[in-house]
Amino acid sequence: MRSTARNLSKSRLMSARQCLKRLWLEVHMPEQAVLSAATRAAFSAGHAVGAVARRIYGTPGSVLIPYEGGLQHAIRKTTRLLNEGTLSGARFPVFEATLAFGGVLVRIDVLLPDGHNWRIIEVKSSTSVKDEHLFDTAVQSWVFRGLGYSADQTLLAHIDNEYVYPGGDDYLGLLCEVDIGADVQRLHPLLERHADGSPNFSVETLVSWGDVVSEARLVQ
Repeated sequence: MRSTARNLSKSRLMSARQCLKRLWLEVHMPEQAVLSAATRAAFSAGHAVGAVARRIYGTPGSVLIPYEGGLQHAIRKTTRLLNEGTLSGARFPVFEATLAFGGVLVRIDVLLPDGHNWRIIEVKSSTSVKDEHLFDTAVQSWVFRGLGYSADQTLLAHIDNEYVYPGGDDYLGLLCEVDIGADVQRLHPLLERHADGSPNFSVETLVSWGDVVSEARLVQ
């Protein structure tokens, strides 16, 4: 029997990194997913920090790529913005940039213009850098570079646990930036070895990506 092809997203890769059985259930039996109170709280915190990040990094010309129009629409809009910015030189922050390469789909929290290149910023609601953050961001960086775009820096922005809110919607200083470029670059060869180059994935591809997340644990 032929396997049904499905998109392989960054979140599914993160699930595979935790547990291949979890990934299989998310793909084949999504209706049985049960979110714990802790998971719902984490989602809520992540959304809140993402909104604050857009205030911190945003400019009047910033663009937030919407999810509502569908992923293909989001990919087309992101690609158009990045390509037009490269040609015209008129570039601005892009939030939730949506891209696909090598059969992997990602949404990048923050893309900041940096001269002729970009800075990738992954925003987390934690108070430190964790191993899974490196793999998470490596996938995004690999997709971005695989499409021919250049990133001078790859940063992770996490909560500063010593930050004191001064009021007045002033969140400057809430996020600490850590340059994790060398760490994510080290993981790129693993991703390259296991990508099959197709826009979909099957059971066979799942096994291959199960190998890469296992190797990533050893590399880190």
